[in-house]
Amino acid sequence: MNILHAVKEAGAGFRSIAEPMVDTTSQFADVIIAVLGVAASYKRHRITERTAAGRVQAKARGVKFGRRACPSPHQQTEALQRLAAGDTHRTVAALFDVDQATISRLHRNQGR
Repeated sequence: MNILHAVKEAGAGFRSIAEPMVDTTSQFADVIIAVLGVAASYKRHRITERTAAGRVQAKARGVKFGRRACPSPHQQTEALQRLAAGDTHRTVAALFDVDQATISRLHRNQGR
């Protein structure tokens, strides 16, 4: 909509080949732009509503949102065992393909 407005302000016009109704060079250019603006706003509102409804349905099915836990609980246990056996944080991090800070945080929070 902003682009169509800028084109009109520059003294040029826009004609859609696919949609002959969209013609900013006609007498009804302002009406057409207004209708397109209302249609775009309505469509955006409907997308937002459907997205929110989809999230609610997914949560009801038990879908978890956000990043998945990395490493998995089994990998966390194994990483802690390796640390207890004397492996360094860097070695364990490389083994599980995670950052060293992830292993440090896991080790620090192990008693919680």
